Amino acid sequence: MNVDILGGKDEVGGNKILLEHDGTKILLDFGTSFNGEDKFFSEFLKARKSAGLKDYFVLGLLPDLPGLYREDYLRHMGRPLQPMM
Repeated sequence: MNVDILGGKDEVGGNKILLEHDGTKILLDFGTSFNGEDKFFSEFLKARKSAGLKDYFVLGLLPDLPGLYREDYLRHMGRPLQPMM
């Protein structure tokens, strides 16, 4: 089993842990990274809901990992399909 800490280390909130075992991946996401999100958003300025998660990928607030996201969702956002690791 491989465990990667993708967020939450040395910051407040935003705990993201990727578990991998025998080709299966599970991303545990426990909230918002206050350090990262505060760089781009404020109380009155939020990510565009119409963009889905695209703004979060572009700003580096969500991990962009191959094989983690559904292909239909990636196509819907206009993102390239990611090969499985």
